[in-house]
Formats: sequence, C-alpha cells, structure tokens
Amino acid sequence: MNKTILAGLVTFFIPTITLAATTPQAYVERSEIVGAGKQVFLYRIPTTDSNGAVKYYDATVTLKLLNTGKISGATVISSLSPNVMSHHFMPGTYTDAAGGVTCTVNATTLNGGREQAAMFCVDKDRDTLTANWITGLIAGHPFELDLTAAKIGDIPGYDNFAWGKFGTVSGNYTSGTSGVWWHCMNNADIISATQVGDMIQLSGYDRGNTQVCGTTLLKTPDAD
Repeated sequence: MNKTILAGLVTFFIPTITLAATTPQAYVERSEIVGAGKQVFLYRIPTTDSNGAVKYYDATVTLKLLNTGKISGATVISSLSPNVMSHHFMPGTYTDAAGGVTCTVNATTLNGGREQAAMFCVDKDRDTLTANWITGLIAGHPFELDLTAAKIGDIPGYDNFAWGKFGTVSGNYTSGTSGVWWHCMNNADIISATQVGDMIQLSGYDRGNTQVCGTTLLKTPDAD
C-alpha cells in the first residue's frame, strides 16, 4: 500500500483526544457570610472554573421585595477577593469556657485586603465589653500609632495575629477577683486575636507589648 495513503488512513482512524471540561462549582458553605437588612455579604467564596482552577470571590446579594413583602428575586454583584493579609474570623456567637459570657462577632473586609472583626460581649450580670481588631502589618494599620507606641512590632511573629483595641469595658474588675476574664482589661487597651477552627483566642496587652491576660472563646453551633 502506498505509504502516503497508509499514513492518511492512520491519521483518519486515530480519535481526537480532548480534555473533558468540568462544571464550574461554588462552595458557599466555606465562605464567610454576613447578613444585614436586604443584603447578604459573602467573603472569599471558593469557586472552580471549567478547568478545575480555584479562585476566590466576594459577593453581595441584594433581595428584591414586592409591596407585599414577598421576596421576588435578587441581584448579585461579585468581584475577585483581595489578597487578605492574614487569616479570617468567623462571624457568629461565642461563649467562654465557663459559659457565663456570650459574645457576638461580626467581620468585614476592608480596602487593601485587611479584615476587621467587631465583638460585643455580655456576662450574666449584664456587664459588657466591646472590641475590634484588624488583620495585617503595623504599617498602614488603622491603629498604627497605638501599636507602634506599644512596640507591638517587637513581638516575634506579631503578624500572625490581628491587632486592635478594646472599646468600652464595664464592670469593676480591676481587682482581678471576679470570675470574668476581662478583669484586667480597660478602655482602649490593646488586644490581639487569632481564629483557630471554631475558637477565637484573645489576649490583652494593656498599652504595651507584654500579654497580661486572655481567654479562648468557642463558637456556638448555628441555629437551623
């Protein structure tokens, strides 16, 4: 048989091999979800494209309502998530080990990729504590002046933690004799925070760079 004809037949009978495309997927359950009014904010939703590559998106879902109040649809605006400078904090309700303190934590992403978390705690006697912390390096941090004055940058590995300040601390805990973990904390004291699984580790530093107290808060299961 003519070699040219044979080569043509071989080429004709060899099937074309193509890579099968995969169906794009989104994993909302692995994102951070915050709801307010008619809007739901989703941070760092993992998605896979048709080639299986993973990307992270932020999305805002705005519900549309009829005059009757019925939800009739929604609009979605999404964009690639910024490169966050540290770990994420899980919004939700937390309690301390003794179960006498309940804290609510909310989180949001700031311009430049930093994340801010805000916390409100109340104990069984209705005394309260507020605090907020922000991820990222000291340079450009919203509390840069306070953190620099306290020499937080001298702490090895300080950038593995988020840093912030207590807002208001109520209750007479300065004697350290109460059973509440914030007995050593005062208004505007420096705080560090880190999320480890379902736990948030908080540490109080007064106005310096030596830890003086702290606690671990455990996230409670979300209601169905």
